[in-house]
Amino acid sequence: MATLLLNKLLDSAKAIEDGDLNLAESVFKEIKCLNDANTSTAARKLVRFYVEALIRRLYKLYPRNPTPLAPSTDSYYIRCWRFLPFVWFAEKSSHHSILDAVVGKKKVHVINFSNMEFNMLIRDLMRDLVKQVGSGLSFQVTNIRPKLSNNEEYLQEMDRVLAAEAKTLRLTDFKLDHVFANTAAGIVEATLNLKRTSEDEAIVVKWEFELHKLILVPGALEKVLSKLKELRPEIMVIVEQEANHNSPDILDRLAQSFPYYSSVFDSVEKDTPEHDLENKISWEMDFRRQITNVVAREDIQHAERHETQAWWRDQLRGLGFHPVRQWFNHVRGFLFSDSTQYTIEGKNGCPLLRRYTVPLAITSAWKPELAQSDGGEQFFCFKKMISNTLHFFTMIIIIVVYFSLQMNASL
Repeated sequence: MATLLLNKLLDSAKAIEDGDLNLAESVFKEIKCLNDANTSTAARKLVRFYVEALIRRLYKLYPRNPTPLAPSTDSYYIRCWRFLPFVWFAEKSSHHSILDAVVGKKKVHVINFSNMEFNMLIRDLMRDLVKQVGSGLSFQVTNIRPKLSNNEEYLQEMDRVLAAEAKTLRLTDFKLDHVFANTAAGIVEATLNLKRTSEDEAIVVKWEFELHKLILVPGALEKVLSKLKELRPEIMVIVEQEANHNSPDILDRLAQSFPYYSSVFDSVEKDTPEHDLENKISWEMDFRRQITNVVAREDIQHAERHETQAWWRDQLRGLGFHPVRQWFNHVRGFLFSDSTQYTIEGKNGCPLLRRYTVPLAITSAWKPELAQSDGGEQFFCFKKMISNTLHFFTMIIIIVVYFSLQMNASL
């Protein structure tokens, strides 16, 4: 049934591209009849959302707000309105890599580009750093994110929770800033305003499902990564959906995205607890918005330009970053402990989230080449090389003198 429905969706998309509106309408009616007979609730919703996206493409009826606010003003639902498997994977898959990158550092600044409101990573990172360095930890967080609600109580609650945690841990200094950036231009502007406060500051950059937004604006990705490279972060972690939704051909985008969102909607339907109905609705709305953007929009309005890890690897290497290997055995089994649907496996040294056979999200870690070749470190390496060379020649001289004395004594 799924294959037949996908083929019909492709037929309708081709009819739209060919300008054959009568054929497109006829295929839509066929899809509706087939979909009504579908026994899967998740599949019916998915097909309905794809048809909606194609109709929007046909008649150019686009949503007024491509990045809508959270559907609830309740701070709990705002924090939890992103798809739970993505939230947990983003937090758990990067924690140890970040901790290893800043080991022994007493002044840490986390720059967090995220569309999620969970603060577990920040809280747990503060706790683990205090365990490592003891007293004297200075900790700063800069959150650069889209505005999720006109009710800013959820931000105030985050401030209170983290400030209380900092007080409990007796941090020397704690600072938390929020910068709203709803568009690619906003992300660029916020990034260009970032500054390193001191040379001993250990900077951590984390992207949670936001970096792909820069692809739609020519030069935006280069500007942002160039600026971040100047800041010399200890590590830059990128969490993105592992999918190819960036083809210029609408038929390719539809064919690539349908199996992906089919797995996602099946999970939303089957894995959501009954008491989390509001979260379930929120997750469906978010993925419905993504499908609309992937299928209906073109050019600069096509914001959900998800790419695969291979594509990101080429881009980042070309812009002067090298990959940092991650250890992720600790991540296995953290998600939905009563289910075997989700697995964590390695892909090119990166933790990859799968549901059954479908890859959904991947975490990669990077460091700028500059961090390996900046002036201070070059000078340190040069001094160490000179010291080792002098030590080597000193030992040679001592050995030569020793054997010379031995030979003279024997004579």
